[in-house]
Amino acid sequence: MDSTSEYESRRLVNIARNADMLKSLGLASAAADGGGKGTRKKAVVKRKAPSSAAQTTPPARQSKRVRNLDTDGAVLPELKEKPQTLAEEQAAVAIETAPFAGQLDAVDHSHSPDENLPEDQAERTDCCRLLCTKPTTARKAGKTLIGTAARLQRLTLSGEDAVVKLCAGRVFSMAVHPRSDTVAVMVGDKYGHLGVGWGPTGGENFAVFHSHVRPVSGILVGARNPMHIHTCSYDGQLRTLDLHAGKILEVASFGRSLTAISGCTGSDTLYASVNDGSLATVDARVRTRDAIVAEFRAHEKKISHVEVNPHDTNLVVTSSNDGMVKVWDARKLGVGKGKSKPLAALVHSKGVTSASWSRGTGRKLLTTCNDDRVRVFNNPTGPSSGKPLQWIHNNHTGRWLTNFKAIFTPGSDSTFIVGSMDRPRGVDIFDVTVAKKPYGRLTDEYMGSVTSVHAFHPSLPLVAGANSSGRVYLWSMK
Repeated sequence: MDSTSEYESRRLVNIARNADMLKSLGLASAAADGGGKGTRKKAVVKRKAPSSAAQTTPPARQSKRVRNLDTDGAVLPELKEKPQTLAEEQAAVAIETAPFAGQLDAVDHSHSPDENLPEDQAERTDCCRLLCTKPTTARKAGKTLIGTAARLQRLTLSGEDAVVKLCAGRVFSMAVHPRSDTVAVMVGDKYGHLGVGWGPTGGENFAVFHSHVRPVSGILVGARNPMHIHTCSYDGQLRTLDLHAGKILEVASFGRSLTAISGCTGSDTLYASVNDGSLATVDARVRTRDAIVAEFRAHEKKISHVEVNPHDTNLVVTSSNDGMVKVWDARKLGVGKGKSKPLAALVHSKGVTSASWSRGTGRKLLTTCNDDRVRVFNNPTGPSSGKPLQWIHNNHTGRWLTNFKAIFTPGSDSTFIVGSMDRPRGVDIFDVTVAKKPYGRLTDEYMGSVTSVHAFHPSLPLVAGANSSGRVYLWSMK
């Protein structure tokens, strides 16, 4: 009996039929050898030798930039050779960022010939001459025309002329000159420039002085002599622009980055903070290394802000990236073998970008912190300071914007302003009587960017704010 299944029978029939077909095609021997797999040699294809005409290729095209030509085909000046090693690169950077030495001419000195044209020198000369003239009008010292938050909210930008570009780079610091017959706004940018704008509204004329080579971190109008504009910078120098003499004087050189300066009313004593956490007392009248009267380590990390109490010059406050705000007795700074002890130490959960005294009585302290809070401490050195008032506020400015620094309005213990990340762009207004949210905002159709740094005029209803492209917004009363 045949045990072959139907399927096996059909398979054998198919195999026999395929074998007959291969035999008829003459492929039976190849199939027997396994299809010739791995035994067949590849045919050698002989290529023709390239002709001499094909060997000559046209030269690669190069752009005018690579050939060091301008758009019209003219040869540009030879470029400086790039450093080949890391050591050479670091040496080149050190030369470019080396601070200026000694006294500078305020009119003729500049970073480069392109910034020292005759029209630039004329602008600097006009600025020195104007700010040195005697004011034509005067107001009572300390009088403020802003007052309450409701009145502050009435400030506006008076058209396109209220937005003026005073310097080339990101603004790190700002101040408003106390003259009341004209508005003079001063800003310091990342390139070491001190831009000054002046006129009836502050933006009609401007000049740029070249005091430093790195960001100008602090600007202070001289308390005893308003013709002296003190500046500090990341290049480690503290300088004074003498508008009357037309000179930029070197007051002190620290060799470390300076982060802020402040001064006493009616005194030549300055306080400078350093990025390593040190606080120094400086005599602005001295033009040698002896200008640094005292220096001590006040914080574990970089000091972000220092400010003297406007009503009690014995109180100095510092804020730091270590999350601490400390109040010091100015008469005991750096005295004795041990470290100076603070009168008060206010703990924050993250780094504090600023600490500012109230302008009314000086009894309140306003802090801006990276934990997205602004806080007001009542009488921080007193026995019954209590818990601070606090508001949630977005203080994350990021890498490209200067840190926010909240400030009180002149003559006020309750109203303060701070930059805002919200849209539409504006400036947030707070009042201690309004809890949990801002009192209002300064907004205008010409307000198109975030202003991180602000400064009030001490006697006029005007506040200036600066952004990260060197533009200044001048808010004034209609």
